Amino acid sequence: MSNAEGLSVPALPEQVELSSNFLWRLEMKLIPKEIEATLPPLYSQENVADPVAVIKLFHPCGRYTLYVLEGSREPDDDLLFFGFCVSPLGPDCDELGYVSLRELESIRGPLGIGIERDLHFKPTPLSGIRKRGD
Repeated sequence: MSNAEGLSVPALPEQVELSSNFLWRLEMKLIPKEIEATLPPLYSQENVADPVAVIKLFHPCGRYTLYVLEGSREPDDDLLFFGFCVSPLGPDCDELGYVSLRELESIRGPLGIGIERDLHFKPTPLSGIRKRGD
């Protein structure tokens, strides 16, 4: 490889690894079918005293985290989630609400990076999330 002046610049393995990792992030399937199949349907936890979050979504360059409690396919084939959004402004700004998969997949931040799913998240009661604040 050479730079603009024609000087030879060796390719570093870190550059290749970083590049392929970046591409993986761009192509990450946010909610694969096998995970979608485990989602409690919308309204199924509405009378549960301490509902369980089953998926954690976040933006690597952002400050908000969404804990998905429930989800169902809509007639237009979009997936609608009900979840708990943790705000960096503190617990007074945290909120429960609805968001669609299509909407989440359209979010792009710096470097074109989108929302990601925490691959290591284990289902957690909402009380535990509120207590930890993460």
